[in-house]
This record gives sequence, structure tokens and C-alpha cells, in this order.
Amino acid sequence: MFRPLEVRARAPELMDDLAQGGAELREALRHLRRLNRLFAASGRTLSGVASLWELAGRPRRLTVLDVGSGSGDVNAALLRWADARGVKIGITLADRTEEACAEARALYADEPRVRVLRQELFALEEGGRPIS
Repeated sequence: MFRPLEVRARAPELMDDLAQGGAELREALRHLRRLNRLFAASGRTLSGVASLWELAGRPRRLTVLDVGSGSGDVNAALLRWADARGVKIGITLADRTEEACAEARALYADEPRVRVLRQELFALEEGGRPIS
């Protein structure tokens, strides 16, 4: 009945349908934040960033680009992780929907290390580095 979570679905997600927006999308983003908390979704992100940080020689500055970030809630854990290690971090959240960007702006309104861009993946600047 259910497929394993290790297998990525190939069908587009309803959240990727630009015709679906407004209140329905904002509600979906709220539910997704709740699920992210319940299932500790930031764990994989933290593990991956920590591994890359180690491989890069533990730089004192770190920049992260979260593409398709939604409201970007899992990045709050990255901010705490960086604080605990004395790492200066900057996080850019990029999403193509205004609803997701508005939710992210509200979530990080008082956080100068986070910026929010409404942008398509393929419109992002070339030449960025995941760890700097």
C-alpha cells in the first residue's frame, strides 16, 4: 500500500502546482512545518551540512542555499547548530511561490542571517558554492 520513504515519488507534488495557491498552500505549509517537527526533518539536513563542513575543514563562515525551501523551517536547526560552533552562517531560502516566501519571511523576520528569494531553481545565479 505504501512505498518506502527512501524512494522519491516521480509524480509532481500538489505543492508544485502553481495553480494551487492561496489559503490552501498556506495551510499545507503549516501542516508541513508540523510534520517536520514531529519527524525531526532537520536531522538529515544537519547531518549533511555537518559532514560537508567537516570535509571543508571546518570553515568559520558557511553559506547555505535551500532551493524549494517552502517556509524554510528546518533551517532554524542550522542556525542553532552554527551558533553552538561559533560558525558565521548565512542562509538563503529560495522558493517559487509567494505564499512560501511570505511564510519564510514571517518565520525569520527577526533573523538577519536568513534572506528569502522568490525564485525558480534555474533562474538562480551560476557559480555559487555550497560551502564557503
